[in-house]
Amino acid sequence: MSGSARRPCGGVQVQLARSVTGQAHHVTHDLYAGGAWKSSGRRSLGPTRLAVTHDLHSQRYETQGTMTVRDGPRYCTGCGARLASDNHDVACRPCQRALHEVSRRPPDVPRDFWQVDRMRDALAERHMGHIVRAYRKHAFHGQRGIAQEAMARWLAISQTQLSRIESGRPIHDLDRLVQWAKVLRIPQELLWFDVPDDGDDVKRRQFLMASGATAVTAMPGGIRGGNVRESALTEQDCAQWLAWELWQRGENVLSGAEIPRPIARVLKALPPAGSIILRDREENYSFAQASLIDFFVAQRVFDRITEGKSDLLATAQTSHDTDQVIRRFVLHQDSSVVELKNWMRAGSTPILRVNSAGILAKIGMPEISDEVITALRQDRDMRHLYLTAVASRVLGMPRDAAGQFVATGATIDRAATGLPEDRVADLAVRLSQEVQHSQDGAARWCSVMLLSHIRQHVPATVTSALQEALRSEPSRENLRAIGTALANADPLDI
Repeated sequence: MSGSARRPCGGVQVQLARSVTGQAHHVTHDLYAGGAWKSSGRRSLGPTRLAVTHDLHSQRYETQGTMTVRDGPRYCTGCGARLASDNHDVACRPCQRALHEVSRRPPDVPRDFWQVDRMRDALAERHMGHIVRAYRKHAFHGQRGIAQEAMARWLAISQTQLSRIESGRPIHDLDRLVQWAKVLRIPQELLWFDVPDDGDDVKRRQFLMASGATAVTAMPGGIRGGNVRESALTEQDCAQWLAWELWQRGENVLSGAEIPRPIARVLKALPPAGSIILRDREENYSFAQASLIDFFVAQRVFDRITEGKSDLLATAQTSHDTDQVIRRFVLHQDSSVVELKNWMRAGSTPILRVNSAGILAKIGMPEISDEVITALRQDRDMRHLYLTAVASRVLGMPRDAAGQFVATGATIDRAATGLPEDRVADLAVRLSQEVQHSQDGAARWCSVMLLSHIRQHVPATVTSALQEALRSEPSRENLRAIGTALANADPLDI
């Protein structure tokens, strides 16, 4: 806030500025002999708190200097009401409360607010970050506009997140788009998605929760009858439901007979070409690309992580590809890293702990990889799940066989299994490649563990791979494990 003073004929004129939620508005007021404030500013401020201090005993008002004014009643600069003698402010109590409320939510804007060129261009781009930036910098809010900190509070995110959203790629998560459109009160006819009323939104969420989009339990039969308005569901809602259902089953195709009727009706209305969801002649549904399953599952899981909720991560062990997608989301939100670390160390189930560890290990930061590896060494159940996942993915083993392989200490009894020597050599080569090239720090550690147990069968291959890994490995804990394995000791005995 700032102020300056000059003395006009017949009184004192004070030029004042106010700052509300990062906005700057300037106004000139005449302080007459009677003590009343009369606005002659560029616009009406309404309730405001001005950069003026006063001393009732000396009747001195201070801005950048000291001015003496005559005794007399004082009036609220917002509504004109006479101020109480014990009110040392320049606004009455109701106006002060109104000012506080304005700082907590966006102001009411006129209809033509949305018609300026910058806002129309942002809406045409369908980029909510650009719309938010156009909103903040709109001339309606004054020369300085609205600060990112204030807008971030309204949208319930951090200033850092808002900065990334404004300058990054468009957001496609429907829940966030709807929430922010409601907060800013963007007219429905200007949006490219539907904003349901509160009743529809509650029903939609309840339906998706019950039918598997965000729940771990089986879908109740009663949902199939349809208790949600079809118009409240979007293509993205249905895609998230289908992805979650396929991921839970470990399949790529789902029969239309197993899809709840409200979702099935939306899917049938999709065009036969150009949609991310495909339907064949037998009414089976799949995604145009299998990787979309990982994307939509990751999107749903990450949304829950940002809410501080671990229920979806505790559902089933996520795949390597799903973790990679979640990792990209996590890189743009530092607070989610803290949540994942807490769940990795103290999660209520091994599934939750290993899923959290899997995401963190793929971030690519050596110090975080060290934390994950330390947790794996200390947590037997989590370690078994991680080793099993790596053995299954890298060695091409069925999940059950990989689990058994890990449970027996990754030992290979060639006499009992009849496993040919070239097959053992192939396993060693695959693990060697993982040790040297994987983006997953914990997967590299698991591969070192597995290599150390088959080294007796192919010592030259394993030794060469471990020595090569020493030259490029950035993780301290992995370097210790590699050195221990080269010394023919168990990396767990460090």
